Amino acid sequence: MLHSKERMVLFFDLRLEAWGGSPRYPIHGLDPLPLRTLMKLIEALHLAEGFSKPSAANTATTYLADMHLARKYVVLLINFSDSLAADPAFSNPRTRQRREVLKREGEGNDYSAHVLIYLDPLPDKPDTYLMLLEQAPGLSSVRVVNFLKYLIRRCSSKDDTPFLVPHPDGTFDKNDNPVMIKLRHKLDAGGHPSTFFQKELNEGRLLGVELVTERFHGRNWDEKAYSVEQRRSIALSPRASSHAQNWFAAVKSMAKKGASQKYETARVRFKTKNGILRGVEQRRAICSQGETFRLLCKTRNFVWKNSYRD
Repeated sequence: MLHSKERMVLFFDLRLEAWGGSPRYPIHGLDPLPLRTLMKLIEALHLAEGFSKPSAANTATTYLADMHLARKYVVLLINFSDSLAADPAFSNPRTRQRREVLKREGEGNDYSAHVLIYLDPLPDKPDTYLMLLEQAPGLSSVRVVNFLKYLIRRCSSKDDTPFLVPHPDGTFDKNDNPVMIKLRHKLDAGGHPSTFFQKELNEGRLLGVELVTERFHGRNWDEKAYSVEQRRSIALSPRASSHAQNWFAAVKSMAKKGASQKYETARVRFKTKNGILRGVEQRRAICSQGETFRLLCKTRNFVWKNSYRD
């Protein structure tokens, strides 16, 4: 359990791509606008109108509560309001009292996460930016990235002038002006690699490994087909008496057998020497050591996750 002034932060590589034309005849591989330019457009529209994105069922809303654009980075405070969440409750075990706060009409439980994005691309990674995401309920990296896409779309629909670029084939119209097409941006967040996995695992304590397969996804489970299978998993844990000096080698051995039995995913849980719980999930791949998990290929890394205290 985190301290009230402690926050867990995840590190991601935020990749920016662009395409143009129509959905039926798309033109891929176009240069996206720099992230700094996009954030200036978002800032201007945020100050003028604000951003609020309701869910399809209109029971939850993601909104931009605050924003600070600096020279080298931007900080976004993204909130998620969920009207279907259970009413919050507080208790005092010493007095055996419990108090529930009832939501009013139109209200929802509110969750917030700070998002910090550096505005200069990562070295040797064009159009890819380092993004730090504060862990918070309801604000996964998928929801945050989808909200960032929404912010860009809103800016483009409000004024598409900054998004117009010359057609890549260099054509001109009848008035001898370049034919312009509208840029449409795509965002994707992948785990920012950390080189410390083997070191942190060996210095800490392995808690368990779960191997998962979805090979039988959709197969009828019971005779009358009332249910279908989603996934199969096997949970592994170190022996109680085990005090391995090389937890990495132990995990590698478990995953190697899992790969041979066609398990596609390995989920590793361990505790660092500083007491931070970490979880790593990787899918099977082909690497120099044969068919195994990307996590265990020497050239692969894992998502950097750290805690910070105010």
